Amino acid sequence: MLRNKFVKNLSWIFFGNIVHAFFQFVMNIVAARILTTESFGTINYSASLITFFTAVGTLGFNHVLTKYYAEREDSAGVYTGTAIYSRLVTAILSIVIIQIIVRITDPGNVLLYIIV
Repeated sequence: MLRNKFVKNLSWIFFGNIVHAFFQFVMNIVAARILTTESFGTINYSASLITFFTAVGTLGFNHVLTKYYAEREDSAGVYTGTAIYSRLVTAILSIVIIQIIVRITDPGNVLLYIIV
C-alpha cells in the first residue's frame, strides 16, 4: 500500500516537472521570437540573477522544516515563524544586492532595474 502511494506521488512529481520544463521551453522560444536581441538578453540576465538569489534565499529551509514538522509537531508554529522571518530578511537583502549588482554592471538600463 505504502509503495503504491509512493510510486503514485513520485509519478505526479515527475509529470509536473516534465510539464513545467516543456512550458518553459515553449515560452523561451516565443519570447526569443517576439523580443529583440537586447530585450531577450535583458530578460535572461535578470532571470539568472533572480534564480541564483532565490536558491540562496531559501537557505535549505524547505528540507529542514519538513524534518522538524515530522519530528516535533507541537513546535510547528515556532519553526514556521522563524522560517518566514528568515526568508523575509534574506529576500530583502537579495533585492538590495541584486539592485546593487545591476546598477554596477549595467548603469542606465532602466528596463533591467524594473524587471529585477
